[in-house]
Amino acid sequence: MAKYEVLSKVKHRDLHFTPAKNFSFYARESISLVGLAEAPLIAKWMPMIFIKLDKGEMFLGGLHSLVPNDNKFIGKNGRWLIPYIPAVVRSYPFKLASMKNTEDNTTKQILAFDNESGLFSTNKRKNSVAIFTSEGHATEFIFKLGGQLEALKKEMDKASKLAQQIERKGLLSPLSIEDKSGKKQLLKNIFSLNEKNLEACTADTLKELSDSSALELVFQQKFSLSNFQSLLKKTDD
Repeated sequence: MAKYEVLSKVKHRDLHFTPAKNFSFYARESISLVGLAEAPLIAKWMPMIFIKLDKGEMFLGGLHSLVPNDNKFIGKNGRWLIPYIPAVVRSYPFKLASMKNTEDNTTKQILAFDNESGLFSTNKRKNSVAIFTSEGHATEFIFKLGGQLEALKKEMDKASKLAQQIERKGLLSPLSIEDKSGKKQLLKNIFSLNEKNLEACTADTLKELSDSSALELVFQQKFSLSNFQSLLKKTDD
């Protein structure tokens, strides 16, 4: 399990990062959170789902496997098997962490990294990049990375906002799958479009969903479900 640590120019001044050679680090991740901008690409290559996290917030996700702690899109030698790699996967071992200021009750985003990823060292390695300059300032690599992660968070927040709107309209139902015997099994905290409820929506509700782009996301999610067959096949193989 990833152990994230806040990046510090004092504690990590001599840190160097070496990009991973493959995606084996994501082999036990059955879901990746998705930003709104990448939703069309996710929908093209994998089942896209709505996932409810521990705090009850609804997010958009890409489903990698029907089995927990598994990823059917990673093959031998850690190779990613489909053309599109989710942004959150490409961002590893970095992410933005929320830090709350108790004095003014504000929250800011700070850069964190998985200190147990094996991708960091205090000595320069082949193909490694420095995190801080010799003067203790963030390198261009870190500035660029921070901008990418901020953009990704904004897109994830947009997707989450739409997902919650879709949920409020009663358009989501727990996602279930059938095993070989035909028995249905609910996937925990995973939801999909309820087409009957969508068909029953009033014109005003449909306009509201259309104006916010939630309707477009609904149809992208519906389209993505065609990828379930290939995922089921990978599960049976």
